[in-house]
Amino acid sequence: MSNILILVLASDTYPSKRNAKYQKQTWVKERNDNIKVFFYEAGNKNYRINNHLFFDVSKSEKDIGYKNIKAFQWLLKNESFDYIFRTNTSSYISKKNLED
Repeated sequence: MSNILILVLASDTYPSKRNAKYQKQTWVKERNDNIKVFFYEAGNKNYRINNHLFFDVSKSEKDIGYKNIKAFQWLLKNESFDYIFRTNTSSYISKKNLED
């Protein structure tokens, strides 16, 4: 069985903040021992709160690439996985289908 990380690009703006709230109430909370979900977004320093990562990167859309790199670096250093599925707060993920 593969270990999968789902990496969700988020922000503190509408509709991302609202969407992340509903993702956490639906597909994110579905139990699957082989899949972990991490949200990540810009912040004023690098830190983690549960499964939410914040990186000292601008909130500008032009810096999404930098946020991605920071998130990938953090995951490589701190997690064990076989695959990363990177998405955003506009998506609904079927963990079962992803695993299959």
